[in-house]
Amino acid sequence: MKNVIKSTAFLISVLFLSLVAGVFIFAWTEPSQTPPGGNVDAPINVGTSHQVKEGSIAVTALYDSNDSNYYVNPNIQSVLNGPLSVLNGPLYVDGKVGIGTTTPTGKLHIEGDSTSGYYDTMISGTDTKDGGAKLTLSWGTYSGTNPYMGTNTAHPFYFATNNAYRWGVGATGGTAFGPTYYTTDPGSGNVIIEGKVGIGTASPQRNLDVSTNGQITFGDNVVDDDTSGIYWHSGSGYGIYRTPGAWSTPDFQQLKIAWATGIVLDPGTAYGKSYVDISGQVKITGGSPGAGKVLTSDATGLATWVTPSASGIPSGMIAMFDKSCPSGWARFTALDNRFPLGLSTYGTVGGTATHGHTYSGTTGGSNAWGGGGEGAAYEFATRIHTHTYSGTTDPTSVLPPYLTVIWCKKD
Repeated sequence: MKNVIKSTAFLISVLFLSLVAGVFIFAWTEPSQTPPGGNVDAPINVGTSHQVKEGSIAVTALYDSNDSNYYVNPNIQSVLNGPLSVLNGPLYVDGKVGIGTTTPTGKLHIEGDSTSGYYDTMISGTDTKDGGAKLTLSWGTYSGTNPYMGTNTAHPFYFATNNAYRWGVGATGGTAFGPTYYTTDPGSGNVIIEGKVGIGTASPQRNLDVSTNGQITFGDNVVDDDTSGIYWHSGSGYGIYRTPGAWSTPDFQQLKIAWATGIVLDPGTAYGKSYVDISGQVKITGGSPGAGKVLTSDATGLATWVTPSASGIPSGMIAMFDKSCPSGWARFTALDNRFPLGLSTYGTVGGTATHGHTYSGTTGGSNAWGGGGEGAAYEFATRIHTHTYSGTTDPTSVLPPYLTVIWCKKD
C-alpha cells in the first residue's frame, strides 16, 4: 500500500512540473533575430508604462478608465471627453456629423445652446499668421436672435464663383460688386456696382434701367433743402432737383435744372414738332432783367436783357404808344392833330383839317317885255340880259375815321 501511495505522489509531482515548464515555454520564446528585430510582443498589462504593438488589436470597445461614459466603439459610436486632433492627413466622414447633437439631420448639423451665448453656434476660420479670425458663420448674434456671416476682425470679406472674386465687403463695411472693384471699400453703408443695374428687367440697357412703368420715387417726406434729385456731379451745379422749402400743400416746390456749362433743348424735326411747348408764363432771370428792358439776341442767338436805348433804337426815333411815353422817351407834340407824311427831309408842314370851295359865273340872256293893256301903246325893255354870281362854300371836315395815339420821341 505504501508503494502505491509513493508512486501516485511521484506521478503528481511529475505532472505539476511538466505543467509549469509548459507555461513558461509558451509565455516566452527566444527571439529568432538579433535585438530589436524579431522581438516578440509583451503581453498587455495594467502597468503605467507605454506598450507598443505593430499588429492590430481586436476589441469590442475601449472605455475611459476614469469615466465609462466616454468610449470608442467602432461598431456603434464613440464618445470623447476632449478634442479630437488629426495632425496629418485628411479626416473622412461617411455619414452625418453632429456638433452639439447626437442626431444630426444634415451632413453637418450644429446645434447651439441658447444659454451659452452666440459662440455656441459659430463656425470660425482662423489664420494666426495674418491677424486672427478671417471668417465667422454664426446662427446668432450677441443678443442670440439673428444669424450672420462675416469677420470679427478688421478684414475684408470676399465672395467668389468659378474661381474668381465677384464682390466683397470692405473692412469698414462698404460693399463693392464686380471683379474690378471687389477689393475697394467705399465706406460704411456705401455701395459700388460695376456694370448695369436692372430693376424689373433681366437685360438692362443702361447703367440703371428701370423697366415696367419706369417710375422713380424720391419719397413723400423728403428733406426741405435741394438735395433730393438726380446729379451728374458731386456738387449741385449739375443736376435735376427741386427747389428748397417745405414739401406739403400748398408749398410743393418747383423743379430745377442746373447745369454749369449750359443747357441745350433739342426738340428735333423728325415728327413735325420742332418746338418747345411751354404752358404758362416764361420767367427768365438770367442776363440782368429789369423793368422796361427787352430781350435781345446777338448773332449767335444768345439773348440778354437790355434797356431800349441800348437795344438798337436810335435817338430821335418817333413812335406811337397807347399810354404815356416810357422812360427814355418824350412827348412829340409836333404831330399832335397831324398825320405824318413821308418826304426826303423832315420838318415840312402843310394841310388843313377842313376845306371849302369858291365859285363864280354868269347866267345866259333871255327875252323880257312889258306894256299896258290891250290896244294900249307898249314899251319894251331889252330883250336879252345876264346874271353874274360868286361866293365861297362853308368849310367842311375832310378827316377819315381815326384813333388817337400818343406820339413819343426817343431821347
